[in-house]
Amino acid sequence: MNKTIKIIIATILGIILFTGVVGLMLFQPYRVSGYSMMPTLTKGDMVVLFRHQINFNYGDIVIYPGANKVKLMGRVFGLPGDNIAVRDDIIFVNGIEFKSELIGEYSQIVDVHDKGGIKQIKYTANKYLENMPGVVSYNTIKAGKKLFNMEYTVPNGRVFIIGDNHDTLVDSMYYGMAHQIMVRKVVLK
Repeated sequence: MNKTIKIIIATILGIILFTGVVGLMLFQPYRVSGYSMMPTLTKGDMVVLFRHQINFNYGDIVIYPGANKVKLMGRVFGLPGDNIAVRDDIIFVNGIEFKSELIGEYSQIVDVHDKGGIKQIKYTANKYLENMPGVVSYNTIKAGKKLFNMEYTVPNGRVFIIGDNHDTLVDSMYYGMAHQIMVRKVVLK
């Protein structure tokens, strides 16, 4: 093998190694472990997280720590200083209503914990198109549970997060607002 070919091969291997190391430092693969983001993401889906804290935007999908070291997933609804309110099952951010339009039905087989272990059931819910004014539109689901009325102002260093599956209530309405420093943004789904 001549010297030029060896240099080319060494350069290509160096680039591959460098790219892999930098990729591992910046990004982290993550397998979705629950149903809080149905129908957008569901248990078993793979996403890529950005490992470092960044500025968040309305509508970003994020992962953050919940109780007992469980990782929770949701969508950013409120940033520091925002007023978040839920009245009669309607979400408001800074007084602006997030409109929901019924677009059909959603069903999926899900795992549920039972006394005898885990069993699978068919989960059926209404599917809505929800609109964050001027930001993003996405699908949500609700099987009938009402969001409870509440009002918060998001403090500095925190974000308010709600899952696309509004029935789960495994989000900021249940656990409180997440510390920005602990939140990781999903950059690829």
